[in-house]
Amino acid sequence: MRVLVLGDLMLDRYLRGEVRRISPEAPVPVLDLKKAENRLGGAGNVALNLKALGAEPLLHTVLGRDEEGECLLELMAEQGLDSSGVLRSKARRSTVKIRLLSGGQHLLRVDKEDRFLLSEEEEDFAFRQIKERLESDNISVILFQDYDKGYLSPSLIEKVLAEAGARGIPTAVDPKFRNFYAYRGATLFKPNLKEIRDRLPFAVEPEPDSLKKAAAYLRERLQFTHLLVTLSEHGAFIDDGQSQLLAPTRASEIVDVCGAGDAVISTVTLALAAGLPASDLIRLANMAGAQVCSQVGVVAVDAAQLQADFFINQG
Repeated sequence: MRVLVLGDLMLDRYLRGEVRRISPEAPVPVLDLKKAENRLGGAGNVALNLKALGAEPLLHTVLGRDEEGECLLELMAEQGLDSSGVLRSKARRSTVKIRLLSGGQHLLRVDKEDRFLLSEEEEDFAFRQIKERLESDNISVILFQDYDKGYLSPSLIEKVLAEAGARGIPTAVDPKFRNFYAYRGATLFKPNLKEIRDRLPFAVEPEPDSLKKAAAYLRERLQFTHLLVTLSEHGAFIDDGQSQLLAPTRASEIVDVCGAGDAVISTVTLALAAGLPASDLIRLANMAGAQVCSQVGVVAVDAAQLQADFFINQG
């Protein structure tokens, strides 16, 4: 199954070491660096999850013409990911998240990024790339992985959704703040609780009546087919237009939530493309999230374990 992934690729850089003293220059810890590690982040981590689940992700994104951009292309090649959809821009820096850690504890995160939108010329080129991909490859589903870093604009989103609709290709969306209401007509819209709280004009709580009210408000404005809201330790909520279901989390212990959202959207996107019903979408969402949350660090979902859990807990 080929999945067209559109969104923001970023470099996750981990600097690990030990802290044994305080700097004489300022009251801050001194990190004795032992190891540096680079990983694919953002839409890149989603692509890795899709690949781990047996799909073929085709990533379209933008990178700067800088050292970090080259590093990301090398990481994609190492992971066997197609990079022909990567747009290189002289006008922007590649997005980098630098995390300093000691003994497994985060000391500091440093972000290097530009969040402005593509230029008109760059967006036109990006859309031509996407349209050519849709015309030449057998795309099963399109996934918008939006981190508000600038690759996705309202106009690009609108054009791609129109192309998808004309071709009968389902679409899944993991939104952020800026383009939240730009995804009108998507097949699956998957915000988390914080995102709907930030974008709705009334309070939303992780309980049935409140979530049903939020779903009705969003459905009127976005006209999606499915709404899936991830609720962290409270599980997930789904609305398919005919019924609503709030399902508790399957995580027995939450060790690290990093990467859980990427695992969930990757899993439910493939389930959506396979034509599974809403009841299976929410079960798989909770299973994928629980699996990733039980491990330290950003990890891809284990397809074999997910399949086993799904059939063991069926019904």
